Amino acid sequence: MKIKSGHILKTVILLQFILYLYLYLHYEVVSYTYISIISSILFIPFAVLLVKNGTDRKTLYFGLTAAFAIRLLFINHFPIGSDDIYRYIWDGKVQHNGINPYLYPPNASELNHLSSAIIPGKVNFPDMKTIYFPLSQWLFYLGYAIGGEAVLGLKLLMLLFEMISVTGILLLLKIRGMNAGNVLLYALCPLILSHIGIDAHLDGYGFTFFILFLFFYLKPSGNENINKIISLIFLGFALSVKPAFFDSVAGDFSI
Repeated sequence: MKIKSGHILKTVILLQFILYLYLYLHYEVVSYTYISIISSILFIPFAVLLVKNGTDRKTLYFGLTAAFAIRLLFINHFPIGSDDIYRYIWDGKVQHNGINPYLYPPNASELNHLSSAIIPGKVNFPDMKTIYFPLSQWLFYLGYAIGGEAVLGLKLLMLLFEMISVTGILLLLKIRGMNAGNVLLYALCPLILSHIGIDAHLDGYGFTFFILFLFFYLKPSGNENINKIISLIFLGFALSVKPAFFDSVAGDFSI
């Protein structure tokens, strides 16, 4: 049964790669939508079989290779599903020019000298000042320092974070005595591929920090107190990536 399951898993992985290769060759909103739907449908039986039967080492390596190959296909493509990356690039550019990103909205006259053919014209809500916390701003600065206004800088940074996430998940699975193949539930998840792999949404940074929090919290070796302190630091980082607002009228948090 496991051998048959392994063949099915590899077939689905190959189909997923072919779907995203098609998207790479036909990079438009319609294709993006259809590929997201079809890959999500394929992912359901894939996840069921994976959790039920696990994977062998060859299937794991095949899946991880396909997962990162898909990400590399779009490493220099502007996102389709979200335009948030333009705000990230803009905030990074503002900082790179020695200006506090919290001072002015993108359309402020004080920042006219930073305008280009790409930004801030493509920044969503250009009349609003940035809402992202300092930790996110430092990541935006680093991404801009790497790639300038090209998405390559931020996507390379996100790729690094995803590699850390995958490594962290593998270590967590080992700690918990679970099949290493379960990491493919993250690596090949269509939502992750589109939202983080293609669109480079900053949730990917927060997820990496959260995985590191779990790893150090559950780490069986080393000084327990030091591990707990390190884990709480990473938990703080995870919470510091994406802004949260408190609605004093409704009394609810929104993220």
